Amino acid sequence: MRKIFTISLLLFLLTFSTKLSAQFTATDIKFWVGEGSASSIFVVDFRDGTSDPSFAFGFHYGVNDNFNFADMIQAVADAEPNFAFNQSDMGFLENIFYNNHSALASHPDWWSTWSGDNLEEMYMNQGTSELLIDGRWYGVSYGFMPETAKPTVTYPAYSSQWFSSDNVGYWIGEGQNKSVVVLDFNLPGEAPVTYAWGVRYNGNITAKDALILIAQMDSGLDITIANDIITSVTYYGLSGNVTDTNSWKLFKGTDMSDWVKVQNLNSTLANNQWFGATFGTLNTRRPFIPTAAQENTAGIGHNNKITFIAYPNPVRDVLNLKSEEIIKSSEVINITGQKVKTFANTSQLDFSDLTEGVYLVKVYTDSGMATQKVIKQ
Repeated sequence: MRKIFTISLLLFLLTFSTKLSAQFTATDIKFWVGEGSASSIFVVDFRDGTSDPSFAFGFHYGVNDNFNFADMIQAVADAEPNFAFNQSDMGFLENIFYNNHSALASHPDWWSTWSGDNLEEMYMNQGTSELLIDGRWYGVSYGFMPETAKPTVTYPAYSSQWFSSDNVGYWIGEGQNKSVVVLDFNLPGEAPVTYAWGVRYNGNITAKDALILIAQMDSGLDITIANDIITSVTYYGLSGNVTDTNSWKLFKGTDMSDWVKVQNLNSTLANNQWFGATFGTLNTRRPFIPTAAQENTAGIGHNNKITFIAYPNPVRDVLNLKSEEIIKSSEVINITGQKVKTFANTSQLDFSDLTEGVYLVKVYTDSGMATQKVIKQ
């Protein structure tokens, strides 16, 4: 399966831009700015050799507003903190910055400007002073010498303001640093399809360790990993199982707008970096707007087969377990995923010698296993 993934990634890098440009339409736009009944599309193509060189934005305006191309670019810059541009005193487009992309006039090339009825039929225009026409496409492409190249689209732009770490409700682990982890099941017609968790840690953490930690603490999440690639994820009725045509695509960023593709789960996360995974075909989207995963605070550990109550929680010395079935064994796991204690044939777990913090208790009976988070005071 790893060989299949590697081949798919190479095909993605070589053909993604071409395939999507033939398919991308106004209905694919996710990030719209402005107000009004008229609309135009803005495409910026950095042509910098990355897997995400170009993006598309939508602009709404009034039919009598008399806006030009530069006004639309300015509206995008006003709405998106990660986007900025400069024009010369003569009105020529000079520099554009967007997340990890930048292209500067004469370093080593220049921006060319385009417009047309759709993405496939764009032609060089007279610059950003061109007046907007309802339904028309306008693009900029970093390339003028020795020849120009019209803009293409790899992704619809996302807004960095759609979701932040402040929106995360389920934080796992302890430490000075934090990252957001997003899993996007990308199932059309089902909502919500995307969930987000927060992970706290010291130093750095790999994406793999972050996922393992979340799966250990959230009893509803089940993840299978092989050769540092996600092969299966299930979460409360949602599922994504790798096949010949579908796989989990991996991304890293700092907010919703700047996802960058990564190859495997060995990718290291530092403070305020995000990790995202999206299930789908070769041309799947980046992780989309998530719903914050919710922590189970009812005091009942459960799965599809067994339930148990753990009390008192928080606990100081002895944690009591109550279940309708006979408890065969139990385990206590710390926030780093290490098994720190095991018990057999008992409903009383000694927590007295454990340090303060968050632990995961796993209980096993003849019917199965259930988990619950416990806080040691």
